[in-house]
Amino acid sequence: MNKYLLLVITIVIGLSSTSCRSKKNPDGSAAVKSKSAKFLVKKIEQDKIDVKWLDAKAKIDFKTDDIAQSATLYIRMCKDSAIWMVGKKFGFEGVRALVTPDSVFMLDRLQNQYRVSDMSLIQNQFSLPVSFYDLQDIILGNLILVPDSKLLSTAVDQKQYHLSEKEAGEMTKDYWLNGYSYSPERMRFTMPAQNRAALIENGDHRKIDGAGLFSHDRYLNFRSPETGEVILDMKFSKVEVNQPLSLKFEVPSHYERVD
Repeated sequence: MNKYLLLVITIVIGLSSTSCRSKKNPDGSAAVKSKSAKFLVKKIEQDKIDVKWLDAKAKIDFKTDDIAQSATLYIRMCKDSAIWMVGKKFGFEGVRALVTPDSVFMLDRLQNQYRVSDMSLIQNQFSLPVSFYDLQDIILGNLILVPDSKLLSTAVDQKQYHLSEKEAGEMTKDYWLNGYSYSPERMRFTMPAQNRAALIENGDHRKIDGAGLFSHDRYLNFRSPETGEVILDMKFSKVEVNQPLSLKFEVPSHYERVD
């Protein structure tokens, strides 16, 4: 074979193999490729955590304009039926709550009081028009209030996919997915006219059998004229799924009801 022809073939093969390699970021990771909103919304639905039961424990740091507290939060959940939560500090139970699709029940163990409300109590705290099912998804680390893919635009934001509404109404919605695993990492909602905003971030995704990638680190930031700024940091130390649980909730007869 002519040595010049051999050289040309070698160069062509070399160029071809180079052109097929994935582009890399400066840190060596593969570049995130652009994806359509339809594809990403489909991935969101496919990868959504969906379990019958959840049994979890988390350390929480709670901060408002007036107070800053830490506690241990125990969460039990039966899909589409009830969310049971107990807050403890130094081993003593301070608050117990039961949330159903249409009601919120809360016990204040320190004041011997209880409260019964509808979902407006949660909506006011979150500064969002959330339903019971949205709260369930927030606990599981899923995205909420996701519009139809036709209403979303997409962009690559460093190592994340950023989805945003093309035409925002009263509330603007933004979502960020991990560019490699498609795990939901952040969602932001803003209502400028009402001076309301909500930011929810999910981190430290780990594989849980029966649940997929579950976020063990959460950061929630809510702001409204009624509540001021409310910040909640959560770090899960226990996550178990699909084991039937007791959701015991009883109001002692000597407790006083408050509104």
